[in-house]
Amino acid sequence: QYPVRHWRKVVASLSTRIKIVLLGSPDPAELALCAQIADGLGPNVINLAGQTSIPQLVAVIARSAGVICSDSAAKFIAPAVGVDSVTVIGPTRVELTGPYLQGQPVVANVRCQGCLKKRCRHISCMELISPDDVIAAAERMLNKKALARH
Repeated sequence: QYPVRHWRKVVASLSTRIKIVLLGSPDPAELALCAQIADGLGPNVINLAGQTSIPQLVAVIARSAGVICSDSAAKFIAPAVGVDSVTVIGPTRVELTGPYLQGQPVVANVRCQGCLKKRCRHISCMELISPDDVIAAAERMLNKKALARH
């Protein structure tokens, strides 16, 4: 899992210029994660974790300027509805699992990246993904969308 402090830095940075909608399942751990990310970040951060059905989730993603996600359903939904994405990827293999089409992966340059382990004692593949790299990928994605509109 990408560290909460990293997600907070990404969301805090981007929310200074765009609205951020946090989406997630009603799983208690995911609800807690999204609450920790959103806590105190202001009105441009909207936490909808656990509050959407799957069709509503798809609709929110379809109306988004872009998606920033971990290795989750959102990385599959975004290209299906024509939305660009940035996917933070740790133990999964980019070449096997995407992101697809217009998605951009952000991975750490560590020897064990792509090990496919569900549990890890050091999880450096997630810990070492710089929030600044995620923000830069998101900015590229948003700038590309802005240029396409002109």
